Amino acid sequence: MKNKIALIILLTIIFISAIFFIKKDYKDIFFDLDNDKIKEEIKIKNHIAFVLKNKKIIWKSDNNYIVDDFIVGDLNNDGNIKVAFSVWKHGNYGDDLPFWIKENDNFFGNHLFVYQLIDNNLKMTWGSSTLDRPIINFKIKNENKNDTKLIILEGDYNTNKKYLSIWHWNEWLFYKDSEVKSNYIKFILY
Repeated sequence: MKNKIALIILLTIIFISAIFFIKKDYKDIFFDLDNDKIKEEIKIKNHIAFVLKNKKIIWKSDNNYIVDDFIVGDLNNDGNIKVAFSVWKHGNYGDDLPFWIKENDNFFGNHLFVYQLIDNNLKMTWGSSTLDRPIINFKIKNENKNDTKLIILEGDYNTNKKYLSIWHWNEWLFYKDSEVKSNYIKFILY
């Protein structure tokens, strides 16, 4: 019961703060991404993301991307720390297209890219195509070791509507577990 109350309070705080939310072009945290007892610095500056180890840049986001936020944690319940970036870019896909797609579109949309630090290299472990709704803000919620949730405040590409959703990792992708409908939060309890 305490976890449900805490989750409701967290969702309410995120929703209310979104009314006044302005995307920042600077964020900076320190976190040990690879369990070597050295905290890496993860930061966004002027919408470019960087990861530094011992004050040296070991990874930088693509100059054609606009990175506006990130979160750090065990996103897919495998015991490894990941960094998830909210990225704006042209095209629904990356360089590799699904076999049924002949060419990438040029839509400027929001994507969720997930990376893991392996042997001092930040490697993409998962990347979304263009999200149906752009991420305005997101947080990680761990209720227990194998139940990580992403609490995401989503926007709309064409209107000022906002939606609050909860995402879970499911084998090879994130899926929405619940979302705001008609100004109320619908929880799927199990």
